[in-house]
Amino acid sequence: MSYTQPVRELYVTNAAEKLYVRTTGNPAADNVLILVHGGPGLSHRYLSGLEQLASDQLLVVSYDQRGCGRSVSITQEQGQVKELPGKIPDNLDLLSYAQDLEAVRRAIAGEKKVHLLAHSWGGMVIMSYAAQYSEQTRSLLLIDCIPPTWSGQQRAIARLHARVQALQKQGIIPTELSTDPKERLAQIFLAYTPVLNFSSLEMEMTPAINGKTWETIKGYDIRDQLSPLQLPILIFFGENDPFGTECAEETKPVFANANVTTKFVPNCGHMGWLEYPDIFYPTVREFLAQNS
Repeated sequence: MSYTQPVRELYVTNAAEKLYVRTTGNPAADNVLILVHGGPGLSHRYLSGLEQLASDQLLVVSYDQRGCGRSVSITQEQGQVKELPGKIPDNLDLLSYAQDLEAVRRAIAGEKKVHLLAHSWGGMVIMSYAAQYSEQTRSLLLIDCIPPTWSGQQRAIARLHARVQALQKQGIIPTELSTDPKERLAQIFLAYTPVLNFSSLEMEMTPAINGKTWETIKGYDIRDQLSPLQLPILIFFGENDPFGTECAEETKPVFANANVTTKFVPNCGHMGWLEYPDIFYPTVREFLAQNS
């Protein structure tokens, strides 16, 4: 039975960022699962269905990454904290994203190690986090995550573009795409998954975060940071993901010293928990049970 109460909302501050955090489940649970959303530039809301993982034994935590959703930059003037709505954070490097996640972990879990479940871009955040904070990490769950190198990510983007172009030729996606990022995502969403309705998802976007983050981390390669990790890792990937299963195939061997479990789901696109919940949730619950 799912456990969805109590729900708590709070803010956690890290340096000049005030991060929105939401927790679901038993605050005293020994096991804590932090959900890390994709993007860069989305918010946690489209992952809200994953809160059904909460139970008496598992606290589920969501948060909005810096500059996203309900998170906001702040400044201090004459001892008073002032919010800066709309300001793009000065630092959007991988270390800053990891430090934000550690601030959330510390505020919610104290000294407990945590499980980290990330989708898409969020996989880069938790891989970077684990490289910096391995002693605070219990396990990683990488859901359709991006690869650990810039070159691999560029190949993934090329595969997405090829999918979009193929669907345009079939008349499924409009030939002329909007210049508005959210409208454009809605137009091409069928390339990500043909079975979900974009309008039914709570997809909040801050496009400037996306552009500045990619500009900041351009050329990244974190493979050497990941190879020493000795953690349980689940790589869950849809075989019809537009970025290609090559992302998972590039990621797995990087964790040379970890215990890696892979789950590839036929016909599944980029959002397995929504497309194939009957496969996704048992797989995740079994993995968490084995590593709790």
